Amino acid sequence: MNLFIAILAFLSIIISFLNLIFLFKILKKSEEESQNKMVHYDEASNELLARFQKITSSRLRAMDNKIEIVDQLLKDIDNSYIKTFSLLTELEKENNEIFKAKKIIPVIPEKKHDISEESLNDVTINDSPEVHEKLQPLSSSTEEVEEENSILTDENPKKTQILNMRKEGLTPQEIAKNLKIGVGEVMLYINLYNE
Repeated sequence: MNLFIAILAFLSIIISFLNLIFLFKILKKSEEESQNKMVHYDEASNELLARFQKITSSRLRAMDNKIEIVDQLLKDIDNSYIKTFSLLTELEKENNEIFKAKKIIPVIPEKKHDISEESLNDVTINDSPEVHEKLQPLSSSTEEVEEENSILTDENPKKTQILNMRKEGLTPQEIAKNLKIGVGEVMLYINLYNE
C-alpha cells in the first residue's frame, strides 16, 4: 500500500508538473497574441498618421501656391494703381496747361437791377425774432465757407503737414497712415498743391 500511495503521489507530481508546463505555454501564447495585436495597432496607427501627413502636406502646398498667387495679384494691382495714378496726374497737368494756354476764363453774366429812390424809400426793415431765426443758419454756412477757404489757403495745417512729409520723400500711403487720413485725401492735397 505504501507503494501504491507513492505511485499516486508520483503521478500527482507529474500531472501538476504537466499542468504547470501547459499553463506557461498558454500564458506565453496569450502574451505573443497581445504583442501581435499591439504591433498591428502600431502599424495601423502609423499608416493613418502617414495618410494624414500626406493629405495635410498636399493641402498646405496647395494653400501656399494660392497665397503666392494672391500676393502676385496684389503686387500687380498696386503697380496698376501707381501707373493709373501717374497717368491721371500727367493728364491733369496737360489739362491745366491747355486751360492756361487757352486762357479760359468763365464769364458770369451780370444782372442789372433798376433801383430807384422811390423803391428804396418803400423798403422797411423787419426786426422780428422770426427773421433772426432765419438768418441764424446763414451764419453757420458762412463759417463753413470760411473753413473751405482756409483749406485752399496756407492756413490749413493738414496741407502743410502733407506737403512737408511729401518733401521728406514719404509715399502717399505712408503720409495717410501717419496722419490717420485716407490716401485719396493725401493724393488730392499733393495734386492740388504740388510745387
